[in-house]
Amino acid sequence: HGFPPLPQKFNKKILIRDATCPLVKKVQLIAIFLRKENYQVIIIGDKNHEEVRGINGFVGDKAVIIEDEKQAKQLPAFDKVGIVAQTTQNLEQVNRILKILKKKSKKLKFINTLCPEVQTRQKELSLIFKKADAMLVIGSRNSANTKRLAQIVKKAGKPCWLVNSSKE
Repeated sequence: HGFPPLPQKFNKKILIRDATCPLVKKVQLIAIFLRKENYQVIIIGDKNHEEVRGINGFVGDKAVIIEDEKQAKQLPAFDKVGIVAQTTQNLEQVNRILKILKKKSKKLKFINTLCPEVQTRQKELSLIFKKADAMLVIGSRNSANTKRLAQIVKKAGKPCWLVNSSKE
């Protein structure tokens, strides 16, 4: 990738650690398993997100990526479909898409790959905004989790501000 080769003396002293989130790693392995079992892999997630692109890469870029219900409705029928989701997806959205996909396949296997911690935050958020007039979501604009929390608030019709720092 454009990096110069390491000097020979370093070649034997490099320790590589895979720091991939264990839940994301699990999704990658599940996608590989589904592909080997001849399922058409479908990923429910944001097509440009690194996690989704990575999962797709593990299945040779052969997965179908579905971002919303409209795309699910446009999908052709498949005999055998194996479905995973980006770990930070909203459970309600995933369930709506699954309902559509069930009508498009003779054999559908969904493996819930949603992060339990993210699901807990999303549930807690729905309880909090019932008592709040507005919400302030603090986090990275690049974070799928942060963006998803802000989307949930906006969908509920509450004013929402997403900030990344105390300066903002």
